Amino acid sequence: MTLHGFHPELLALPARLAGERVVITPFRRGDGPAIYEAVDEDRNHLYPWLPWVDHHASPDDSEAFARRAAGMWLTREDLIVALRDHDGHFLGGSGLHRIDWERRAFEIGYWLRKSATRRGIVTEAVQLLTALCFGRLEGSRVEIRCDPDNRPSSAIPERLGFLREGHFRNQIKAPDGELRDTLVYALTPVSFSDLPWAPAALAVVDAADADG
Repeated sequence: MTLHGFHPELLALPARLAGERVVITPFRRGDGPAIYEAVDEDRNHLYPWLPWVDHHASPDDSEAFARRAAGMWLTREDLIVALRDHDGHFLGGSGLHRIDWERRAFEIGYWLRKSATRRGIVTEAVQLLTALCFGRLEGSRVEIRCDPDNRPSSAIPERLGFLREGHFRNQIKAPDGELRDTLVYALTPVSFSDLPWAPAALAVVDAADADG
């Protein structure tokens, strides 16, 4: 992938971002059983909002996903990451998706196993990934998209100061086949710099070692 001489594959990205509650790392070979366990813990918790739940029907399915995610991290095609606690226990996933390297625009997605919810894990993960976008990646825009009916999900950007930019009706087909609306929240560099949590999140990103 080349954009006017720019090679995303050569970007040095943090191999590990460690906050107070969450550790963010790329997926790696061998993560499959932990991913499967997290999904299978309570599929009804995830199924209404995530179209890929049925793709994790076995640990092998999840291992194949982990290896694909690891490959896309290397090519910078999709920066899918694992969320873990400080003991290495797998909590869920997040990442920077629908990347437009020419505009330096990113979309953050996230999910958690049911037993890890209501602990501030996603909030902190979004802070760190947003800081990565506007810090090392010199981003111009960061989006979060979610279903209006998924209040725990939409509460994250609202809590963190993202601007709600749109409400698109019948925009996406849900796993049950129904058409659902989508809310769009976003930050730009100026709005990010005004947020009270931005300096601490940037400090974590700046202190992290890069993967080459």
